[in-house]
Amino acid sequence: MKKAMRMLLVNFAVFAFAISSLLLTGCGNDSKKDSDSKKETDKQENVSLSDKDFKIETDQFTHDDSCYYLMTLQNNAKVPVDVSVVTKAYDASGNELNDATDLQYAVGVGQSIALTFLFDDAEKIDSFKYELDYRESIMEPCVSDLDFKASLKDGKVVVNATNNTDYDCEFVQAVVLFYKGGKPVYTNSGYIGDSDNLLKAGATEEAQISCYEEFDAYNIFYNGRKHTEEK
Repeated sequence: MKKAMRMLLVNFAVFAFAISSLLLTGCGNDSKKDSDSKKETDKQENVSLSDKDFKIETDQFTHDDSCYYLMTLQNNAKVPVDVSVVTKAYDASGNELNDATDLQYAVGVGQSIALTFLFDDAEKIDSFKYELDYRESIMEPCVSDLDFKASLKDGKVVVNATNNTDYDCEFVQAVVLFYKGGKPVYTNSGYIGDSDNLLKAGATEEAQISCYEEFDAYNIFYNGRKHTEEK
């Protein structure tokens, strides 16, 4: 089974970020031990963003010998944002084992997204710590302007997206979290577009997203942005 998760890496060093860290228990530990350390800075001169602008929930599950760390984030700021998260896994002695990165661009006002992080050697993991970076996006969101429909077919989540606008969208993505008995058991994602990752004006595209565990519920998080022609 393919265990590699999509990790898009972008250099955010040219921007001024706020960093928020949260320590959470790992896959090998069922207790809940949290510690927060937060730093807040202005992202741009005309817009001030802080950790309070985001509602964050985290969860985790094991699959085979791997641990998946999940984060859902709602943007309650007054502007679209780009979000990047680095998550680090630690053993019981506080030694860093590994890190993973995920990011999303052009998260609209009020929009919720899902970020996922994959770690090997689940039995060694005792806790997690994440660093949250964000800035006002220079790209325009498009998810709220699209029409999404989802259904189950042959054990897969089939997502159809229709673009009824007069502009093209790019990198429209569906991230699916699968649950069994109220607990996460798997996650997978897919892009909804043509071979150029475009969902063109007036078009309908489909993505089929598989789950390799039994599940009785699922939740879908969408993201995407307006296409900008290269000059």
